[in-house]
Amino acid sequence: AVVLTAGGLLFGAPLGALIGGLGLVASALWCFAAARWMGRDWVQSRIPARLRPLEERAESFGPPLIGLATAHPMGVMTPLYFAAGLSRIRLVPFLAACAIAGPFRAGLYAWFGAQLVDVGSPRFWTATAVLIAVAVLPLAHPRVRSWLLVRS
Repeated sequence: AVVLTAGGLLFGAPLGALIGGLGLVASALWCFAAARWMGRDWVQSRIPARLRPLEERAESFGPPLIGLATAHPMGVMTPLYFAAGLSRIRLVPFLAACAIAGPFRAGLYAWFGAQLVDVGSPRFWTATAVLIAVAVLPLAHPRVRSWLLVRS
């Protein structure tokens, strides 16, 4: 988040979002490839038979989940990218999810960073409000709230 915000501050929102989005996609690809190359076969050989259906579901539900985590301003990305590389998720759907969601996240932070030049201005407060709204938006869904309450 700090690097994406700094990109907006240094280069402006459009260029900062472009550079940040490319960086997020490159990072995702590196994590995925490293996990796939270093440990996928070992992990796959140790998945018990009873968990195989879960692994199959990860192949179809994984990319949308990765896309949501990448797009969300507070989403944790790196562990998911490594897990995707260890799973049966294919490269193209994974990359598509990251390529769609990464620029969204980068754009939010770059836009916020571009407003740091004039802290206290209406544009700064608008960018701050949008960033906070997008961060808490998942809490508007009752299932997300109930899932979080059960976990705490």
